[in-house]
Amino acid sequence: MTQRMISIFLTSFLVGGAAIAQQPNLRRDFVLTDKEAVGLLTPRIVCPGVAKELDWSPDGAYLAVHRFDMASIEGAMRDLFAGPVPPPAETSARHELVMYAAGSGRTTVVPFVGVGLQWNSMQWLNGSSKVAVAYSDHRIDEQTRIDDWEMYADLVAPDGVVKHLAKVSAEQELAVQVSPRAPIISVQKGARYAPYDPNLKSITIIEPGSVELFNSEGTPLLTYKFGPDYSDFVWSTDGQPYIVNRRLKPNRGGVDTTWQRLDTATGKAVDVSTPPVFAKMAPPDRGMAVHDLAYHVPGGPTGFGNVNGVEAVSSSKSDQTVMLVTADGAGGVLSPKGEQIAYISQGIALVRPLIRIPKEVFLNLRNAEDRREALNRAKQVGLSFIMLASDMDDMLPDKATNWQSQIDPYLKNNSISADFVYSFPGGNISKIDKPAETILGYVPGPGGRAVVYADGHARWQANP
Repeated sequence: MTQRMISIFLTSFLVGGAAIAQQPNLRRDFVLTDKEAVGLLTPRIVCPGVAKELDWSPDGAYLAVHRFDMASIEGAMRDLFAGPVPPPAETSARHELVMYAAGSGRTTVVPFVGVGLQWNSMQWLNGSSKVAVAYSDHRIDEQTRIDDWEMYADLVAPDGVVKHLAKVSAEQELAVQVSPRAPIISVQKGARYAPYDPNLKSITIIEPGSVELFNSEGTPLLTYKFGPDYSDFVWSTDGQPYIVNRRLKPNRGGVDTTWQRLDTATGKAVDVSTPPVFAKMAPPDRGMAVHDLAYHVPGGPTGFGNVNGVEAVSSSKSDQTVMLVTADGAGGVLSPKGEQIAYISQGIALVRPLIRIPKEVFLNLRNAEDRREALNRAKQVGLSFIMLASDMDDMLPDKATNWQSQIDPYLKNNSISADFVYSFPGGNISKIDKPAETILGYVPGPGGRAVVYADGHARWQANP
């Protein structure tokens, strides 16, 4: 599509009223980058409920949403206020993982049911469209009041198929990490320790911990059991698996730390002399970044306090660097390819598609819109002068007087005449010989000015 065709289409879409739901505002809903203008389109609802976390897949094809299904809680609240019998203590919101397909808009809901379920993490596999989820289910024994729990690691596909990877009891911990370079998951099980004995100078390990690697299908690749030291598993920035061993020095003299690289082919750990690099990977430059923001809204005796919003900020210097995605929301996330922005507002997960226009085309459109706006304002100010004159025996005020206060009652708001330049010297409007050629004033605009005449018509006048 040529730039001329783009300009014609966008002019009819943005200015001519072809957008039914909401027309993008060329000033408010766009930012300028070095080569293009990026604008917001109408929000789309991903899923209702109470969304808690959003995360795009590495290729931007899917959006994972962790949310609560509050139906059980709402029912319990109604029961609580409706009768003397309180709802059961195990009543809790059901956790759900919603997989939203960015292309088709379809969603798949995966429920996670538990009495006291707690959500720990969700992580996309690199080079895959599957999510690794870690969560725990807490239970309190009504007799002993002992807190017991189980921790789980699952692999969830976009079609809702769940592959269970691991489960541990309350005696162990479970940690899930994904490789920063490959579609591989690590599931680390913590060591089991003997009951605490104050007479012992160290903690006794009954069973060392371990780490197991899985591929994108959930198939185990290898299992590595840690030694008697306090060991952990980590991925380096370049995607290499490492074991870090920590051994307490005698008499609490500190900790000796050694590093080993885990050979995925042999399953053995090889000593390394220097620790791996854990530099934070910079996100790709999409021309802009998305941020959450907080602002104060006054109102009433104490005010409403801080309100959360989401904004998009251009990475280049221009006269349009910020656009407001939403004035009531949080958790803004830009898709990896810069095609959509996801956020949460009033508990609802939404996405706003982005439109990208060549910078030259956008500037031409914006200038045309500014000229139309200047002409409209100039005409309104001119008509206000004519109405003022009809109420003042055909007399127009002198340009040296406070003419703004005299025409303000005839305008919808005072901002319409904010930058109007009144050039008529004043006098009787009925005695003007050629009102269609007599200038009352003008509104400056891009490349010229909108001139209004004594008969009320306005015309654009380009700069020489």
